[in-house]
Amino acid sequence: MYDVNYTEILESGITEPDPTWPVTSCRHGWEYNFTDIPYETVATQFDWVCENSALPTIAQSIFFLGAIAGGLIFGWIADRFGRIPALVGCNLIGFAAGVGTAYVNNFWEFSLCRFLVGFAFDNCFTMMYILGE
Repeated sequence: MYDVNYTEILESGITEPDPTWPVTSCRHGWEYNFTDIPYETVATQFDWVCENSALPTIAQSIFFLGAIAGGLIFGWIADRFGRIPALVGCNLIGFAAGVGTAYVNNFWEFSLCRFLVGFAFDNCFTMMYILGE
């Protein structure tokens, strides 16, 4: 938020903020509008806004890194041990990480769970497609 005296600014007739004003962290916390999305998200739960607004994007990138690693590892597992064991393994990992995501307490725990969900996500569909052919 801007670190200015809002009363003086409004009394002087200024209605648009000046980007050169000094900024500070929010002193009063956040209040979220749940009209359009009537439930809490991880970004609202952990206040990933303002200086932390990049965290959801970083977590999504970590998800896709997991998808890359999972494709390589589960591909090897599927070739070495068979498609069914690989499919069962990726479903179990995806399930455990998906449920674990609901119980995280910080960004790094969330990112680890997202990595593991990404690790399993694409492979569940890929192996089902290969088994179905």
